Amino acid sequence: MREKIRKRLQNKTDDQRIRELKQVLSELHTIYKELRVELTQELSDLTRKRVSRASIGKSRYPAIQKARPQLAIVSFHGSNARPLFQKLSGRRIGFDPQIYLGRFDHRDVAFQLLLIPEIYEGTADDDRELMSIIRATDGLLIFTESEKDLLKIIAELRKAKIHVNLEKGNPAEKGDEMTRLPSLVVYKEPNPTESATGVQVNDVQRIKDEVYKRLGLTRIYLTKTNRDGFSLPPLVFMQDIVSVEDVLTKIARTSKSKFRHAKVWGASAKFDGETFGLRRLLSDGDIVRIYGI
Repeated sequence: MREKIRKRLQNKTDDQRIRELKQVLSELHTIYKELRVELTQELSDLTRKRVSRASIGKSRYPAIQKARPQLAIVSFHGSNARPLFQKLSGRRIGFDPQIYLGRFDHRDVAFQLLLIPEIYEGTADDDRELMSIIRATDGLLIFTESEKDLLKIIAELRKAKIHVNLEKGNPAEKGDEMTRLPSLVVYKEPNPTESATGVQVNDVQRIKDEVYKRLGLTRIYLTKTNRDGFSLPPLVFMQDIVSVEDVLTKIARTSKSKFRHAKVWGASAKFDGETFGLRRLLSDGDIVRIYGI
């Protein structure tokens, strides 16, 4: 600030310097205010740089051991999706802007639930780590108060190469160019427009049913005896086309040379206990007995 005043007085006559000094004295309060603003901004910039350097290589979020299927609850700034998380998981949580982990069971499947910090315009650029966590999930629950906020969420996710797929029965598609995630819109209030699609937050049973449909899951139950002796939980596949070979790969991870055949009860079989080979396809809810391993 002294330098600024010196420059104002430079190359002036005595009369001009007198007038300038009087002007400076009259502006002194403002000058100090400007100096304070400048110093505060400089301090803020330096602090931000130091924090940035210290955080290189460190994660802002706790490590999450992923279970499948995994759902992320996504909402826009100011929406407060905590009630949805609590209704589904039964877990009461705080208000800290962090990732909360929970689960819920439906149709013999354990769903892992992530409550994601609220998204704002610019999150795709400011918090790429968070977007990577969302991209790695198997589906989205988009909690929103309005169509306007819904469009903002969709636009922000798209910046991070995440496509919101609102159609049923389309499992997640991961790719470098774009990741497509099956999604369900959950409204805080009843649907704001007649054309809106989604579920109201209090309709917990329907939310669970719709999530199951959208993820395109296939459950296969294993038995060592017959259809009445199957074990829980079932094998869960994130796809709607599953073969006997897929089941064998998931449970054995060894050579298939010992496999003889499988017996199947359920929608895929023409009759109870029909014999299947490796290539035969199975349906959701089938009960399978493997022979030879």
